[in-house]
Parts: sequence; C-alpha cells; structure tokens
Amino acid sequence: MDITDDFEVNDELTPVLSDEDVPSIGFQIYLETKDVDKFDAAMITRVVKADHTGEEQVRYIFSQNDVLDRCGCGTSFSFEPKKIHIDLEKLKDLKARFGK
Repeated sequence: MDITDDFEVNDELTPVLSDEDVPSIGFQIYLETKDVDKFDAAMITRVVKADHTGEEQVRYIFSQNDVLDRCGCGTSFSFEPKKIHIDLEKLKDLKARFGK
C-alpha cells in the first residue's frame, strides 16, 4: 500500500522516526513541527485487555508527563485539561423538581 499521496510533507511537518532509525519499522513518522516537544520522553505501550464483551483487544497507550486528560480506556489523550460543561437550565430544573 502506498500512502505517499495521502498528505503533503512540507515545512510544517518534522520527521521523528524512520526506517533509518529502526530498520524494521518500514515507514517514516511525522509530527507537526509545533507539537514535536509534546512527544519528548513519550512512550507508547501495547496492551492486550478484555473489552466489555470479554474479548481481548489490543490497545496502544500513549504516556507522557504533560498529558492532562485521557479517556477511560486510556487510548485517547489530551494535553489540555477537560472542560466540564454545566447545563444551568437542567440544574435549575432539577432543583425545582427536587426542591434542594
């Protein structure tokens, strides 16, 4: 499979890992140049865990000290804290219904 036309390699991308670094990898990894520092000292771990059906699933967990939020299974992550949305109308409705 050739994906060379799927995106344009330009000065906004920085190569971070290639088959020159790890001959068995067989491909090149690029990051947006503005995000390269976020991946310093990062680690990706392959984990096999059972999902909600009991079937084994392979997951790749990204770990780095600057990750501030992640999903319950650990595969999605963010470098920004989660913003909690409070629906004030629903809160007022609940208060009116339960009187507290």
